[in-house]
Amino acid sequence: MPAISSQGYLPVTDDSKLDPITSIPGHPPLLPKDLPSFFQDADFSNYMYNFKLRPFQRLQEAKSILINTFDDLERDVLKALNDDKINLFAAGPFLPPALLSKEDSRDNRTGTGLWPEDQECITWLENQKESSVLCISFGSIASLSDIQFKELVLGLEASQKPILWAIRPNLKDSIESVLPKSFLESDHVYLTSWVPQTLILSHKSVKILQIRC
Repeated sequence: MPAISSQGYLPVTDDSKLDPITSIPGHPPLLPKDLPSFFQDADFSNYMYNFKLRPFQRLQEAKSILINTFDDLERDVLKALNDDKINLFAAGPFLPPALLSKEDSRDNRTGTGLWPEDQECITWLENQKESSVLCISFGSIASLSDIQFKELVLGLEASQKPILWAIRPNLKDSIESVLPKSFLESDHVYLTSWVPQTLILSHKSVKILQIRC
């Protein structure tokens, strides 16, 4: 982030959206218009832009960096970053004890939750067929317009799949106001605010996960 910012790619402007970024180690050419949404603001005073930029600026002061990943997943990027004289170590994956020991499936401690997690959704999943549930989460930042939500709901209804949809608390009421009553009251739809993500990902009922961060 600091590098491509100093090279003039950030923040993204109408004139720079289609200029390929070719200087990211281990990464193929990337269009600025495909960067996260908070880069699209042409104002350096943008809160999210600076919130994300500052930690990466501080990383340049570090002697070593640990990343929650592993070599088989991101070998090319890790090699490129180390070749770029960054003393970087793949220290992951960091997972809840339950997924490593297979002892108590309720032990989902990761220390990364922003809101209390809804454990009842796991009970709901237990009553669904294996590999049948479509899980949707838009993370803690992304948002959609009312029209986009309505179009998404049409697609979800057409899928005829059981749906587990995690909608963060500050959006839940406004989203429910634009969703059709038939969708909200369906036995095949479970809406909640925050979920134990790793337990859901590893659940036998879940087949498809779609995340936009």
